[in-house]
Amino acid sequence: MAERMVIAGGSIAGLATALALSRIGQDVVVLEQDAPPPPGSPQELFTTWKRRGVPQLRHSHGFLARMRNLLRDRYPDLLDALLAEGAQEQTFEGSLPPVLAPANQPAPDDDDLTSLLCRRTTFERVLHAYVSEQPRVELHSGVKVRGIRHTLDNSVPRLTGLTLQQGETYEDMATETIIDATGRLSPFPAWLRDLGVEFLEDWHETGIVYYTRYYRLLDGVEAPKRTNHSSMGDLGYLKFGVFPGDQQTFSLTLAIPTVETDLRILKNNDVFSQVCQRLPAFTPWLDPKCSEPATNVYVMGGLRNTYRQFVVDNQPVVRGFLAVGEAAIHTNPLYGRGCSLSFLHAHLLADAVATYPHETARARSFHHATQQQLQPFYDVAVKRDETNLRRAQQNMAGPPPPRLRERLMRSFVQHGLATAMRGDLNVRRAFLRDFHMLDLPNVAIRRPSVILGILRFWLRGKRRNAHLYTPSAGPSRGEMRRVLGLAE
Repeated sequence: MAERMVIAGGSIAGLATALALSRIGQDVVVLEQDAPPPPGSPQELFTTWKRRGVPQLRHSHGFLARMRNLLRDRYPDLLDALLAEGAQEQTFEGSLPPVLAPANQPAPDDDDLTSLLCRRTTFERVLHAYVSEQPRVELHSGVKVRGIRHTLDNSVPRLTGLTLQQGETYEDMATETIIDATGRLSPFPAWLRDLGVEFLEDWHETGIVYYTRYYRLLDGVEAPKRTNHSSMGDLGYLKFGVFPGDQQTFSLTLAIPTVETDLRILKNNDVFSQVCQRLPAFTPWLDPKCSEPATNVYVMGGLRNTYRQFVVDNQPVVRGFLAVGEAAIHTNPLYGRGCSLSFLHAHLLADAVATYPHETARARSFHHATQQQLQPFYDVAVKRDETNLRRAQQNMAGPPPPRLRERLMRSFVQHGLATAMRGDLNVRRAFLRDFHMLDLPNVAIRRPSVILGILRFWLRGKRRNAHLYTPSAGPSRGEMRRVLGLAE
């Protein structure tokens, strides 16, 4: 008889885990505290669906190529359903800047570089409907997990059940295996600490606050064509990005370092618009003949990179329990990896369950797979956030003259990597393989042929690379503060 697994949390990580487990013959019960997706158009869904357990629901989302490829290879009918609901595929060819597009020669693996563009609400409703049709999955909405039950198994706590609340009714559910998919705000770590479970938890502040506003393209208007301005950029004091969505929508996101406290006025619609209008990458999208605002500004802060490990010294520190997705590992949402990481993590868990029927071997396998395939992305995010915060602090204080090594690195990135990405298809493909989690961080970009390509552009000099430089991404910190009436 198949083991029945109980998943706490029915958002993307929980649904992906249920889907992956059901395909290997596991019986799965999913418990979600929020209401199921309501009927109506995708726009009505976006406006009305209440998800207290998903504070990032209405922010910009990225569905990277690694995740889209999982859908293509394992669930092509799910991918078709998403496209039918208005999601778009961003191909490698379609992502090329105008300066590089004419030189494009299709490569065999270019389809692997295709990402998915849509709103989180649209993606999740299609996924919810698809998972609900799987024969081994039970979905229960409006059920809150209020606590855990346990026994001791050779001095190691074993979870044996959950205390549930539905409306005013409380009940206990016996479990064999609990999978925590309740996200970055998971209550399970606190409950486990109360039991004396000594798991490992590493966390670091991301050092950002980000602001998102959604817009609607006017009837009959197509999304602006790509220009020489990158759709994403970093001004040091401000990061920005354009995120096309489904059903004629797109979002604009601005992110500021937490030390830039004066810029938190971006939560005001007028201030947000004022800043966006001064970013050349945004101006075609904001043309009144092109689009109109569809929402107010959404704000999200208090963000951390967190990695929890429940196998220590190769032994599970709690039995009858696994954690998946952002309940186990999450990074700065600015890098757009959250949903893709959760979807991949769900399938790593299913692979471990399929391979190892014994729970200890299963937990070890899942732990090692997470370390090998996901932790490198966590480590890179932590390091990048530390660098970005240090840079922001220096910008505020007035940066000291850079040392020789720092000047060389800055030159290599600005005059080598940046120009090669706009002039060399091989370098661009390598960068995108890194960005889309198709390779571990820095693997593709450090291949000898790629390094040689970057060096070639670096050594050519500014004059020969002049046509490859992007125009100014936006005003300096001082200029922007003057525009906003802030003291420098």
